[in-house]
Amino acid sequence: MADTYEGPGATMLVILAQPDGRVVLGVTNYNWSTVEDQRYDLSFRLNGQEFGGGASIGYRDGIRRSFVAGFPGTFLDHIAAGSDLEIYNGETLVDDLSLDGTAEAVATLRRCVAIVRAEQAAAERERRRLEHIPRDPFAVPDRQPATGTNGLNYS
Repeated sequence: MADTYEGPGATMLVILAQPDGRVVLGVTNYNWSTVEDQRYDLSFRLNGQEFGGGASIGYRDGIRRSFVAGFPGTFLDHIAAGSDLEIYNGETLVDDLSLDGTAEAVATLRRCVAIVRAEQAAAERERRRLEHIPRDPFAVPDRQPATGTNGLNYS
């Protein structure tokens, strides 16, 4: 899910929910000077709770500069219930983003993730159902090529 905010640099907030339960938060802005792959000790304040830094990595998204940070799946609960997300680089406020409408967006995101998980589970069941069948059931090590009844070599 994503939202773009008016203001200096047109900040964009992107939240990805991974099928394994992890959450990735990305924030981009045209004005920032974040450096690709550099670690930033950012903190995220949401609903009166601070989520630690040290895991934010600089990223470049076309002409926007960004950072990404990983969180446990429970972070989505805080996003859905939150009114705003404050992001700090030390004591410097990076941005203060409204979370209006995120409860509905998170519910939709969770439905999408459930569909992806179901599809992955079905694909895994199908793979396991067929795993006993050899890739080439005719392959025999060190076997001479078969010859047909007419004497032609079919290999």
